[in-house]
Amino acid sequence: MKVAKEQIVGMVAAVDWFLSQSDEEFEAEFRRRADRIAAALKDIPTLKSEIFIPPIANSVPHLLIRYDQQRVKISPKEVAKQMHAGTPSIELNPATGSTEGSAGIPNDANKIVVGVWMLEPGEDVIVARRLREVLRRRRRGDRKKGKVIDEALSACTQTNYPFSDSSRIASRSAH
Repeated sequence: MKVAKEQIVGMVAAVDWFLSQSDEEFEAEFRRRADRIAAALKDIPTLKSEIFIPPIANSVPHLLIRYDQQRVKISPKEVAKQMHAGTPSIELNPATGSTEGSAGIPNDANKIVVGVWMLEPGEDVIVARRLREVLRRRRRGDRKKGKVIDEALSACTQTNYPFSDSSRIASRSAH
């Protein structure tokens, strides 16, 4: 088997990068992503969010979102369906809207689960914007307050995130 020198250099660079990272840095970044998504949803009536680290399997932060479906007028399963069907297509954790427990995630049907650890840097802002759009679509609310949050989300896309290449993020979000 032949291996090109470029492949060896690439592998060495990848190993060097991996060894320079720490679990604490990753967890802090994942929590920042979850916090940005939660902050974008703060004006949705009755919405409560929490960062949850499942005790089983992927012990990384997940964002759990709960709300009164009678007030917001959409179920978590419908949110997942619309997020998947939208542009860009976003896949929420399969435990969203499920009464079956999964890897330690609570088993109530009134929850949206966002796995922030799989997002590329900057994609949290895209997820936040789409969740806001889907959750606000069915209701009329305080447009002024919503506009302020929408403007803040737009400003976030201009931010340079740690671990990120903002030109790559922009090109990914256009697909």
